[in-house]
Amino acid sequence: PVKLMGHIQPRLHTPFIGGKTLGKQVAQLAKDIGEPLLPWQKLVLDDMLKVRRDRFVKRSNLVIAPRQNGKSHIGRMRALAGLFLFEEKNILLMSSNRSMAITSFRDMVDTIERFDFLINYFI
Repeated sequence: PVKLMGHIQPRLHTPFIGGKTLGKQVAQLAKDIGEPLLPWQKLVLDDMLKVRRDRFVKRSNLVIAPRQNGKSHIGRMRALAGLFLFEEKNILLMSSNRSMAITSFRDMVDTIERFDFLINYFI
């Protein structure tokens, strides 16, 4: 049987930027915690995490996708990457309502507590 899948390339987007990306590191982290990225999520993170002279090229990003398609997973993975891969000091989670932001925070805490390699990072 043919596996049904949506479009990977976005219908509308700003021009993609060439160059080095840290998206592959985030994809590997997602795979390591058993929550691999979908192809469209990899595409978004690859573009979102382009770097030039050790700085992110894009300072802000917008992703619009239908409900239940993995936008929150991108946000959680970006936040975990900020903590564990990029050594960022400030991580911000936002949502359209408070309960969803708290859910994302708790999901990240649960993920960290499940994997020794994440817990031991801070020890």
